[in-house]
Amino acid sequence: MKALIGIYETEVEKMPIFFQITSANLPISIGSIGNHWDQESIVRKEGYPHFHWLQTEEGYGDISIDNRLLRLEKGEGVLIKPFTPHTYLSNKGWLTKFVTFNGTLSDEFSKIVGGKNYILGKDSTFFNYSSWIDDIIDTHLTGERKQINLSVSCYEFLMNLNQTGQYEFTEDQIYKKYVLPTITTIENQFELPLTLEELASNLFVTPQYLSRVFKKYTNETIFSYLQKVRLNKSKELLINHSHLKIQEITALCGFSDTSYFISLFKKLTGYTPLQFRKLYLIRK
Repeated sequence: MKALIGIYETEVEKMPIFFQITSANLPISIGSIGNHWDQESIVRKEGYPHFHWLQTEEGYGDISIDNRLLRLEKGEGVLIKPFTPHTYLSNKGWLTKFVTFNGTLSDEFSKIVGGKNYILGKDSTFFNYSSWIDDIIDTHLTGERKQINLSVSCYEFLMNLNQTGQYEFTEDQIYKKYVLPTITTIENQFELPLTLEELASNLFVTPQYLSRVFKKYTNETIFSYLQKVRLNKSKELLINHSHLKIQEITALCGFSDTSYFISLFKKLTGYTPLQFRKLYLIRK
């Protein structure tokens, strides 16, 4: 992971975006996050599939939602409920920050923030949403991230938007002892040729046992989780480092074969890596 961290620290472009920087198998997770985003106008007739926070970093912009037109000045943001139709109306110089949330408790998020289609928030001395996003990204870039702490931090973010209830996190010892370390290893060493046998050996259990408990708690295999992490990292590199060639991204993300990487990427996203890059960078 050190090589990738070096790239991020020295060559991050103006509009970074990072996918699934915390495991989706945690109670509350970060599906995507970004800042310094030159916001364009967007029409989402069917909304967005996850809880989505959008905040103005510079300038201002308007959002049409629930037959209302909301203006977001600097420091102001809105949390939009999944599948709520809305439209972003961009103005020149509108820079935004954003974060989307998923996780194993995503179906329960409405109990945390309330049942409204959207919630407005603003930076204050009590809680600064803007600094929270910057801090999460900085922590991700330096590699100083602890999965559980980030999940709890996401909970704090949501609770500060609407304190309508309390929620208790439960900790399972088997999950903490075997599944979480496996997730941590994968997300910190995904560029290496990791094997099930190696992961199990590090935890002093058999590959069969590790495979079984991982599937029980995450509902997916270790291999599929590893591929998903590698794919998310490739998306980050495609968007944030447009100078990198596909072959370079293949190697940096732990794929041994470029043709396989391209085929897998298209199968799971519907786009080739170059098409995906153009889709996100055309605004630049």
